[in-house]
Amino acid sequence: MDILRAVTELAFEEEEDQFGLVRPSYHGYKHCLRLLIELLAMDSLLKPSDITTDNNGDIRISWANGGKEAELICPFQGLPYVYFSSAQGHGTEAAVIADKIAERSRWAMDGK
Repeated sequence: MDILRAVTELAFEEEEDQFGLVRPSYHGYKHCLRLLIELLAMDSLLKPSDITTDNNGDIRISWANGGKEAELICPFQGLPYVYFSSAQGHGTEAAVIADKIAERSRWAMDGK
C-alpha cells in the first residue's frame, strides 16, 4: 500500500536539516506502522491528505476536506494521539486505537 511505503520512506530521509529532525523517531515509527497495519486489516485506512514528520521526529498523518481535519500524531515519545479541528472547534483524543483513527479520518473526509 502506498501509505505504508510513504511512512517507511520517511525512515530513510536525512536525519536532520537546518530546522531539526527530518527522519522520524523509531518510537513514533513503530507505533505508526502498528496502527496503519491494524487499519489495513480492518479495511479502514483512508488515503491521507498528507504524511510528514516534524522537527521533533513525530510522524503526522492528516486527513482533511471541506474545513475539517483529523491528524494522527505518532510522537517521538509517549502514545499516539489524534488532533481534530473544524469550524465548530478542535480537540485531541489521547492514546488512540485503530477504531478511533478510522472514525476521525472518516469524519474529516466527510467534509460536511
